[in-house]
Formats: sequence, C-alpha cells, structure tokens
Amino acid sequence: MSVSELYPVERVRHMPFFYYPAVNTDTDALTADKQAGFRRDLNQPKAGGRKAILYLHVPFCRTHCSYCFYNIKVLKKTDPAVSAYLDALVRQMAFYAATPYVQNLSIEHIFIGGGTPSMLSDEHLRQVLTALRELFDLRNVQDMSIEMNVETMTASNLEVCRELGVSRISFGWQTSVPRLRKMLALVASERRLANNIGDLQRLGYSLIWDLLYAVPTQTMEEWDADLQRSIDLGVACIDIHRCDIVPPAPLYELVREGRYERVTQQAALDQYLHAYRTLTAAGYVVNTFQQFNRPDRPDAVSHYGRYYYRSSHDILAFGPGGIGVVADWAYMNARDIDEFVRRSTGDDPVLGCACPVTPATWQERDFVLGMGQLWSVPKALLTGPLTAQQGAALEKLIRHGAMVETEHEYRLTEDAVGYHFSIANEFVTPEQTARNVGYLRSISKEIVWRAGSRTEMPPPTADVGEVTDTRSAPAAT
Repeated sequence: MSVSELYPVERVRHMPFFYYPAVNTDTDALTADKQAGFRRDLNQPKAGGRKAILYLHVPFCRTHCSYCFYNIKVLKKTDPAVSAYLDALVRQMAFYAATPYVQNLSIEHIFIGGGTPSMLSDEHLRQVLTALRELFDLRNVQDMSIEMNVETMTASNLEVCRELGVSRISFGWQTSVPRLRKMLALVASERRLANNIGDLQRLGYSLIWDLLYAVPTQTMEEWDADLQRSIDLGVACIDIHRCDIVPPAPLYELVREGRYERVTQQAALDQYLHAYRTLTAAGYVVNTFQQFNRPDRPDAVSHYGRYYYRSSHDILAFGPGGIGVVADWAYMNARDIDEFVRRSTGDDPVLGCACPVTPATWQERDFVLGMGQLWSVPKALLTGPLTAQQGAALEKLIRHGAMVETEHEYRLTEDAVGYHFSIANEFVTPEQTARNVGYLRSISKEIVWRAGSRTEMPPPTADVGEVTDTRSAPAAT
C-alpha cells in the first residue's frame, strides 16, 4: 500500500502540531498545587543546565488581516496601551530571569513575533531589545529574528534592530495577486515593498517573507506566480503557510456567510506539493515543513524554527497566549491582553494554564513534532524505550515506504511529503488526543464536543477534527 493509499486525501490531517502537549485551560486549568509546583521547579537549577529558545509576543497591529486568527489587538502606534503592555512584558521577563532554573539555561535562539513588532516605535523597540540583553545572558544566541509588516516597517526601526543584534527580519507579503490581496485585507503597496527591500539590503539583511496558499479562489497559476516571483527576487527564506480559516479570522465569517468557499483537501495538498517541488528544484532546502531556504544565505535560516520542535531545548515564552515548555512544565500565558497587563506585577508568572511534562511525554513530543514539522527524529533525543504505539507506528511506516531508519535517526521518505501531519498523528497518545480536543474547546466556543464526538464543527476545517479526534476513524494498518 502506497503512502497516498494509506492516507486518502479526504482523511489527510492538516492542522499543524505546533505545540505538544497542547496545554489549555479546558484540561489543564491552574490549581494552587500546579502554581506551587511550577514556582518550585523554577527555583531549582537543573544539573548541567539546558539549552533554550525564547519567544516574545507583541500583539499589536495597524489593521486585522482577514486570514489572521492570532492573538492580536488593533490600535495606533501612539496608543498608551502599548507602553503599558511593554512594561508588563518586561516585568514578566524579569520574573523568569530571576529564577535559578532560567539563569542556568543557555539561550540560543530568539524570535519576536505577533501581531506586528514593527508597530512599536523606535523607542519602544529599543526598550524591548535592551531589556532582553539586560535580563538574560545572550552570549550563546545564534540567531535573533523579528517579524515585521510591510506597511509599518521603517528604515529607523530596522536600524535599531541592526544596532541591537537582530539577525533576521521577516514579513508576510503573502501574495502579489491584487484581487487576493484585497480579499486578505493586505494594504501595503508594491512601492512600499520596494522601499522596504531597499532598506533591508542597505543594512545587510536577507530578504525573508511569508506566502499563503490554499486561499479561497486562489488558482494554481496564481500560486505558481507567487512562488516564481519569490525565486526571481532571490528571497532567501520563503515561509509558506496554509490559509487556515478559523475564528477569530474575519475570513472565517465571510466563509460562514457563503461569500467564499473553503479550498478542498485535494487542492490544498496539490498546492503544497507544487511549492515543495518548485522550490527544491530551484535549489531551496527544507528547514521545516513550511520553511524553504537558499543554501547560500545561511543568515536567513531560522534555527529557532527547528529547535522549537526538539526536546533538546526548553521554550521560554513571554506575552499573552505564549506557549512555553520550561523546567518540565508546559504552560500557556493568560491570553487576554488586558488581564496579562493587570496580572504582570513582577512576582506572578502570569500563567493561564499548565501541565507537567514527563520523560515519556518529551519522547512523544519528539515523535509528533519531529515527524510533523521536521520530517525526522534523531535517536539521540529518545531517552526511553519505544512504547508499543511508537514501535507499531514505526514498523507500519517503514513497511509502507513512508519512513527509513538509519543508525542515527528515523526520517520520512520523499513519498511521505505532504502527509507528514497524518504520520505525526500516529504517535499521538489517547491522553494527548483528549488534550488536543480540550485545546480547541478552550480556544473556540464555536466548536462543540459531546462525549468525545463531534456534534457541530463549523469553525476550523473538517481536517482539524480529524487531527484532534481520531477515535471515530482509526488509521489504516
């Protein structure tokens, strides 16, 4: 049986496994014991220390792009809420920085995302970057990335970034097709893009941008044109993202009203595979399943994007809704921005929920995120014996040509490209399946679950249900 027969297109899982375990307020509500345990473990340095990556969330945007479902707030750069938020963010950072466990971490990779960090004034941007340097030991940092927006990026804030050690600047161009840009509420002009590219080149930054595929009404010809333009411009890192139509994205409401139709699973898979083949044929190499890099521009590689998915690194996450894994705890910060500011007093980690991460869960995480995001799992990361589920999944995947085993790793084959999240799902335990369902329930009130089965599923896409609730459709063997 081929990989495509093993995972028929109508059952191909798409919803990316970005977090594992999918900590959430539904299944992992805070208790006094959890909060005490979290603080206790932060106050105990780990023998030998650990490596870490660090994420900062800047939730502000000038406009709400119609495809965006992230935790954001639309306001003006001059809104007093920006200063209040940044002060709260620095207080949360200071809380963690003062703990023995975090002081013993070797921070190697940093990402500042949003939202739109370029919504910050030069003064505010300097405040954040300076606080990072003053609070944490950054001697081992290998790359520091920041997300920007074509409309709000300025030459002066790029200069601040260059001065204070930011090594990568990325932004979401998404598409060059005018009608799609209008539908997606992308307001930046081609002239503004050209100015930004000039500023980036002047300061020695590689060109790094995001593209969207599986956009309603997007044709294969339009998708190919966006890819070819990226290649012709010499974009050093191309991040391709599927247009997931989920709340609170404004596009979700337009689809519910019948103004647009969702892209079919087959069309989405075809577009992904076309991008993979087109970019690799042009000489790009795969960093993660959605990130393609020119090998001659190593400064454009996001090492943060790889080590986020390996158990070799803890994740320090700051800001509302940020999800981290530190001191063997998975946690999500309080999601509401106003609540985050109110609670961030300097002696509160501002947790929204948390759960302990056992050695067995770390190993599950390596399989799920490794297969889904990176298409491989180094054996050196696997600290325990394979479980029966893991052994059976590996045997099945190798037998059907989806995976090869070498001396040092398990790696997906070329035939498995496009089916990687279906493969990752083979390693999700029943306990974590229930947690995934809880995550969706906690994030979207429009998703209703009854006794573990789907009773109403309008919001995300059908494949979200397939990813998170596998009990109704056992995988082929």
